[in-house]
Amino acid sequence: MKLPWFGPPKWQDPDPAVRLEAVRRLSDQAALAEVATTDPAREVRLAAVAQLSDPERLASIALGATDENVDALARLTTEAQIVRVARTAVSTEVRCRAVARIDDRQILQRISGEDTEPIVRKQARVRLAAANPFRELLKTALNRLPVAPPLAPPAAKVYGSVDGVCDTLVGDNRFRVHGIVGHVNEPAAASPTSARQASTLEAVVSGATVLELLGNKSPEAAGADDSLNLSSYYHIEIRRTGESDFELKVTERESRAPFRGGGSNPPR
Repeated sequence: MKLPWFGPPKWQDPDPAVRLEAVRRLSDQAALAEVATTDPAREVRLAAVAQLSDPERLASIALGATDENVDALARLTTEAQIVRVARTAVSTEVRCRAVARIDDRQILQRISGEDTEPIVRKQARVRLAAANPFRELLKTALNRLPVAPPLAPPAAKVYGSVDGVCDTLVGDNRFRVHGIVGHVNEPAAASPTSARQASTLEAVVSGATVLELLGNKSPEAAGADDSLNLSSYYHIEIRRTGESDFELKVTERESRAPFRGGGSNPPR
């Protein structure tokens, strides 16, 4: 008796239309991953990615250089795999898209300082800024500053807008802004108040020309052995020099006692 010959599965048929229809009914994750990375027809590959649910296989496709990496990332819901893609994917676009889905500030901070592509580092800083509740408070405070002459030397770096200053401060790898700690009419007359007392907008009174902030040194900058016993902090001054121009000066200073935030200011 002649046995029936079934031939190859339909998802391997020479006709792409037949393969497409077969893939849409396929549930075998290994077979779908194979189709997603090897089928000659992009429509079939995309259909395979759409059927995939295995996070390991989806992450593997997202990490690679195929045209389906973006679609594979979009199907990922596992946080660990999204972070893995954000840090190690071949495609710059895929890393940027993955970064936009991360909320973990520590991971974003690392990516903002370690990724090889400026656009990915910038995306991480933007994400950090968006996830930082202090940003809106800072933005409101900056908008209340009047236009004034530039800060005294040494020359400060100038950023072009409120958003530029906010993004820079919340995305800086060196420190974490602790809060609004003072305001002065002239830098020489600065006298800080309690960070806890001055962490609201009431600290920014009418007529102030310089906004002062304090920043704890970040664990990345301090090093693992020094992260809980900091010997220095950052003093930040911001002055508005035009309708949409702000001047920012960041100075690292030494503390006589560890500064953990939430209490009295470090000595000036």
